[in-house]
Amino acid sequence: EVFDVASIIERLKARPEDLFAGRGTTPTRITEAEEVLGVQFSEDYKKILLEFGVIAFDGHELTGITANPRISVVDTTKRLRSDNPDVSPDWYAIEEANIDGITVWQETSGTVYGIIPGNKPFKIANNLSDFLKL
Repeated sequence: EVFDVASIIERLKARPEDLFAGRGTTPTRITEAEEVLGVQFSEDYKKILLEFGVIAFDGHELTGITANPRISVVDTTKRLRSDNPDVSPDWYAIEEANIDGITVWQETSGTVYGIIPGNKPFKIANNLSDFLKL
């Protein structure tokens, strides 16, 4: 199946029992976050940010555009970059698993990576839909 970026919102909404979401953000706030971090967010992540701002879904608590520094993509990425020297400068943190120090990162193409402290990054999924098992 070819991944359709536009369908990620419908797939999330199709499982309301697994979705806890915010109110969404603006394109301007997304651009500002990208500029602060020096990255371009993937299209699927931007869709989630526009629609929800931040989400928790089926055991995953993704970062987003929010005033809460614990789940802010800007604050979390800045903090975790210093702890993870193998992170590419064009990656941004999408989740702190809070299990064995594992962090989850995404690059502009949409590919999702994991990092376990003391180890090299490893690929988890081709996109957010695969990562969230939608």
